[in-house]
Amino acid sequence: MQQTNDPELIGMRVPRVLWITMLISVVLLLFVGGMLFFQPDLAKIYWPWKLTPFNTRFLGAIYLSAIIPLLFCLIRPQSAPLRIVLPMFAFFTTYLLVVSGLYTDNMISGKKSVPIWFFLYGMDSFAGIYYLWNTRKQVLKVGSGRSPKWCQLYRFQAILLGVYGLGLLLLAPIFSSLWPWTLDSFHSHLYSGLFLASTLGLWLLSYSNLRSEHLMLNLTQAALGGLISIGLWVVDAQIHKLNWNSPNPWIWSSLFALFGLIGLLLSIFELRKQPD
Repeated sequence: MQQTNDPELIGMRVPRVLWITMLISVVLLLFVGGMLFFQPDLAKIYWPWKLTPFNTRFLGAIYLSAIIPLLFCLIRPQSAPLRIVLPMFAFFTTYLLVVSGLYTDNMISGKKSVPIWFFLYGMDSFAGIYYLWNTRKQVLKVGSGRSPKWCQLYRFQAILLGVYGLGLLLLAPIFSSLWPWTLDSFHSHLYSGLFLASTLGLWLLSYSNLRSEHLMLNLTQAALGGLISIGLWVVDAQIHKLNWNSPNPWIWSSLFALFGLIGLLLSIFELRKQPD
């Protein structure tokens, strides 16, 4: 394929310090996410707040899925899908930092993991916002191109996720009642960040024609939907807490499985295309 220097076609260069920040994040996400998903009893010992079995696996799925977009930036630092990744990275880390700060009463006093949590997310948030501001002109170009083939599907998903994310944030008792397990206000507000960050990424993606950006976010979507659905079934097989006579577990797990399946199918479509 003919080489080009057009940033509309090749993505963005990852600054060195941001690349190092993302590398550290990947190592931590792999370790922490793996522990949350595969060794939940061990994770609960070190986690900064009290976790229930379902929340442990759900967080593990989020952490493991978040590795994918960062890996794309690490592997291709000269032409990374940073126009999508950086806004999501800055938003999600800042959002988690703010929500955690508002719910310090939920943190377990005296645990060493509490200050570590705030330090790590503080550093990630600062790096994300700093580089997002410094590269804002390039990031904004993601919305100036021709709409891609699946733009309406991306926007439809973004709207649904955005509405639900705002619902968890502003009307937590109502929207959290749709979950298969009980969510307190802290976890409702915490998880709303996942839906809002996904909304941001999908909306930006609906204007992007860069193959690596589509492949990156679709693979992330596939992993997230799949791991969350698997985590729900694995936990309930162990503790038998869900009421499967209620529609909530079926609807909730089916929607996440569908979300993951859409990501998987679109990933296969992108893999069959000619590389950028």
